[in-house]
Amino acid sequence: MTDMNSIVREDLYKALNELLEKQFEEFKWRLKYIDYDEKSNIPPASLEKANQQEVVDLMIQYYEEDALKVSICVLRKSNINDVAKKLEETLQKDVEAQQLPDSSDYRSHVKKKIQRIEDPNSIPGEYVPLNQRYSNLIVLDYPWSEEEREHEITATGRKHAEIISKRVESSTSIETLFNPDKYGLTPQVVVCPNSHAVKKVIQSILKNVEKLLFIIDGFDELRYSFDQPGDYFCTDPWKKEPVKILLSSLFQKKLLPESYLIITTRPTALKKLHGCLEHPRYFEILGFSLKERQEYFNRFFEKKDQATQAFRLVKQNDTLLTMCVIPLVSWIICTVMKQEMERGQDLQKTPYTITAVYMLYLSSLLKFHHNASNQDFQINMKGLCSLAAEGLWKQEILFMEEEVKKHNLDEKNSLSLFLNQSIFKRDIDCIQTYSFIHLSFQEFFAALFYVLEGGEEQHSENVSKNLQTLLEQSLSSRFDLTMTVRFLFGILNEEKRMTRLKQEFGWKIPPKNKEFLLDWVKNEIQNGGISTGLEQQMFSYLCETQDDSVVKNALYNVTAVRYECNSVMELMILVYCVQHCENLEDLTVKGCIFLNEIEEEIFPPENAEWSMRERYMEDFFKALMELRNLTSLDFWRWSFTESCSKHLAEVLRKKQSLRKLYLWFEDRDDKAVELLCEGLQHPECKVEKLRLYGTYLTKSRSRHFAEILRKNQRLRELILSFYDTDDRGVQILFEGLKHPDCTVEKLCLDGIFWPESHGRRFAEVIRKNQKLRELKLSLSSRDDRVVQMLCEGLRHPDCKIEKLWLNGAFCTESSSRHFAEVLRKNQKLRELILSFCKSDEKAVEMMLEGLKHPHCTVEKLWLDGAFYAESCSRHFAEVLWKNQRLRDLKLSLYNKDDRGVEILCEGLKHPDCKVEKLCLDGRFLTESSGRHLAEVLSKNQKLTELILSFYNSDEKAVEMLFEGLKDPECKLKNLRCVGSVCFSVGCVLLSPECFCSGNISRERQFQLRYTV
Repeated sequence: MTDMNSIVREDLYKALNELLEKQFEEFKWRLKYIDYDEKSNIPPASLEKANQQEVVDLMIQYYEEDALKVSICVLRKSNINDVAKKLEETLQKDVEAQQLPDSSDYRSHVKKKIQRIEDPNSIPGEYVPLNQRYSNLIVLDYPWSEEEREHEITATGRKHAEIISKRVESSTSIETLFNPDKYGLTPQVVVCPNSHAVKKVIQSILKNVEKLLFIIDGFDELRYSFDQPGDYFCTDPWKKEPVKILLSSLFQKKLLPESYLIITTRPTALKKLHGCLEHPRYFEILGFSLKERQEYFNRFFEKKDQATQAFRLVKQNDTLLTMCVIPLVSWIICTVMKQEMERGQDLQKTPYTITAVYMLYLSSLLKFHHNASNQDFQINMKGLCSLAAEGLWKQEILFMEEEVKKHNLDEKNSLSLFLNQSIFKRDIDCIQTYSFIHLSFQEFFAALFYVLEGGEEQHSENVSKNLQTLLEQSLSSRFDLTMTVRFLFGILNEEKRMTRLKQEFGWKIPPKNKEFLLDWVKNEIQNGGISTGLEQQMFSYLCETQDDSVVKNALYNVTAVRYECNSVMELMILVYCVQHCENLEDLTVKGCIFLNEIEEEIFPPENAEWSMRERYMEDFFKALMELRNLTSLDFWRWSFTESCSKHLAEVLRKKQSLRKLYLWFEDRDDKAVELLCEGLQHPECKVEKLRLYGTYLTKSRSRHFAEILRKNQRLRELILSFYDTDDRGVQILFEGLKHPDCTVEKLCLDGIFWPESHGRRFAEVIRKNQKLRELKLSLSSRDDRVVQMLCEGLRHPDCKIEKLWLNGAFCTESSSRHFAEVLRKNQKLRELILSFCKSDEKAVEMMLEGLKHPHCTVEKLWLDGAFYAESCSRHFAEVLWKNQRLRDLKLSLYNKDDRGVEILCEGLKHPDCKVEKLCLDGRFLTESSGRHLAEVLSKNQKLTELILSFYNSDEKAVEMLFEGLKDPECKLKNLRCVGSVCFSVGCVLLSPECFCSGNISRERQFQLRYTV
């Protein structure tokens, strides 16, 4: 003890001498009140004027050999982390120095036993040093929240890398597992490893129970029940008891309570384990961090350039990168890549899919480690595949010996290649269990089961053998089957995999299975419509095949694609599939931002060559050039680099079929915008509709946009939406819009802030642009002066606007007066859409006065917003019979004011009402409003088309409507219902019985659209 105290005294003195005067005073202050292991504190008077030497002596006196631990705790509380860390390292060295010397027989034996390891596929005599292959694993303090767990399980690629990178910050190590937790409590959890030794040795060991550490590896593999009565435990280590009693007693701290325990288990057994333990502390082993994955590759490959090349290839594949978090998978990928390199293959020219990697691994095992006859091999492999498929459906990964034998798997030389064998004691016997070396391998062999010759029929009554059920459930309830389906398609490659299976292993894949899978994916794509998630999944399946003929056949009828691209892997899949979409017309790609900041720091791009991202981006635009029918491109939330813009500009110049282009700018790269605009200005550019979204509208960008307006003579429709605009930039843009050479006929401006100066300049655009026919404006300002200036332009004799759409937050009395003037004086306006979130009754009345003026030429009207108070409804009813040009009306109703609806219907029933098409949508359809609408149907002799869209409809209201439809005077020919109203009346309305019993003529055309 004296020697130990002298070491502690020296280490502690060095640490305190590193503190500044202010830090040392805070150290003493916190030391006065430290609560450590229920030991008495040093009296405050003794610490008041003590120097470093005196403080050290006091701490040795009161805390003895724990003085260093107390110091570390105080330093952490004082936020002096650098000194605390040094002291922790010193403490660890001191502890190691007090342990048994390396020369001891036991330690030498352990070191000798583990210093060399064998790879799973190593030949006899082949090994690698442990220190050459070992990389650190992430060990996390448990538990996580449910949300964090869900994110970690579902994420892949870049998102998974973000989660793992955050976990590294809180990672712990084996050395600190039994350190006190944040509450100062030391965990002690006990387990018996079922060992046996000489009694004398055990007696010696049990003299120091507090130094015992028991380790049980694989708690979930123990098939014991721990539900015995809670009052029966074993407390005597020498007493003979059943194994489950001994284990339970150790878990509950009844047997050897001062000892320690480390347990490993799969998450599935965690709840069961928790019920057996007392005050446990949880950690989770996640696998490799991003840095450690790269370190593993560096250690595996002898040459650094080979490691860099292999790891760069893995980074481009989200699934490969994600699965490399598991050490075993990293080893598999490194193994097959190293084999390819030794054969002189260029990895960058080899499209590495998961199936390709596993096929290569399977090939190497069977070539070099398999000695069974071909007939035995065929039997064993079929049994292995059926075992995998059955386990997949039952969600089992551990198989009892009888289950293995049931599938005719009794050849040891085959089982050892693909299954891990574990032996467990059960009472006085031993049992054997088997598992695939990894779940992904079980999924791989399950896929083989469904496609190999001799496998079960597609429509077998047994669910686990039904291929069609597998495919259907992978899209609905069993998302865990996705990887198996992906392997299914990966195996279908005629040249690379099916031929290899036949030549090397004698396996055959019947043509009917290939045709069945191809028909399924074609039907899903065709019947699924334009669905981002579905196309994403189907594209990944097709890319896994790497079979051009299969992919081209599957995508032949695809004309529209919606795809979300957030990684290089997803871009690679898109490139591969798009180049085979021969008839593609409309392509939307969302979110091309591939590497986050964390990944860029960990994986800096190589200066000597293009990154994988640039390479696939170039291939993507080359693929677009080959699509003969491509007419529409939509890039939503893209991060446009100069290189990307250069490629797109080339497409704009050379792709003569392209008519629509939608771009969303997420960054401030003005050079990239300049290159894009050069493509849009080119004489050969055929784009007619251009939509530009983004955050920043700078002066530089506006100048380039204005050039497009002057030089592109085919541009007919322009949509601009920017939310951070520069005044000078908006001015330059307006100059382009009023240029004589501007050919824009439809214009939409959204997000632009409208000060008075903008209103004046845009009024000039309206007057001077003689080609502009349709205008949509979003007004977010309450500045009536701006509205006045805009209206001056709209009512100018030279204004050619025929369709006007105005929306915004406010409709004031003053602005409505100006709009009413437009309605009276603009003789070209035919269609008007008004949508305001907030408006007062007087403002609405002003607007309606303009609509019922005899000079108003509006024929099509859509009112959306707060327009329907009772007084407003009365004025609008007058519009309906006074405006003799109004033929098409759409109203959005957002409240339950039946009186307002009644008054509106009075206008619709008026004999002078000329409305032929009526569309009503909203939240509520009440019985009263249904009755009034029924009267409209029976009395309005000009109404021939009705569209109803309500999401809270009363059944009685629907019955009322139905009565109106049956009325002999109803002239309605076209009916379309959307929303809950369909479920109330749809089936009845169009049934044969309805037509026979009522007065509805079969000559009328009725359409029902169901939307839930």
